[in-house]
Amino acid sequence: MFCWFKSFLTNIALVKKFILYSVFFTAISCALFACNQASSFTLLSGTKITLNSKLCVYIFLNSECPICQKYQGTFKSMELDSVQVYYVFPGLQSKEMIKEMCEFDSISFNRVILDSDYRLTKQLKAHTTPEAIIIKDNKTYYSGLIDDRFTSIGTSKSSASINYIENALNSLHKNEAIKIPYTKAVGCFIEPN
Repeated sequence: MFCWFKSFLTNIALVKKFILYSVFFTAISCALFACNQASSFTLLSGTKITLNSKLCVYIFLNSECPICQKYQGTFKSMELDSVQVYYVFPGLQSKEMIKEMCEFDSISFNRVILDSDYRLTKQLKAHTTPEAIIIKDNKTYYSGLIDDRFTSIGTSKSSASINYIENALNSLHKNEAIKIPYTKAVGCFIEPN
């Protein structure tokens, strides 16, 4: 009788260990899956991408924002060979209007991130469209205005005299400190759910 009871207790201990390990590995698997999902985004082309830690410029846009519309015709010139440039459209914007805006600027649909659930917007702490954010090695090096064309609502210049994105990228390429790492973006407020 004692041997049977000892065997029973051993089996219970093994079952408890099995349950504990199963719960642990399930939790780890779910966490890894969630991390992978959190950094995966859908492009306008329909392709899913996972963001990496390379030097990237993210330009947050809204197809209905008047200031974003005034930048139309200049977005393609912001693309550089040495830097990944992504155009991020937060929220539920009309795909047709986004496509029209991109086609006007000859922007590849493979450079347009649809951030319908605001995950990337929240992750990069974007608040306004248009807003530029430069990231390298998961660190923000610049955020704010594209250039000094629009310094306040209702005030604009015919052309920019300071290109903040270009200045920040030049400093990064020279391994110098960025002189102006932040400016307050002017435009349409992003209202995440």
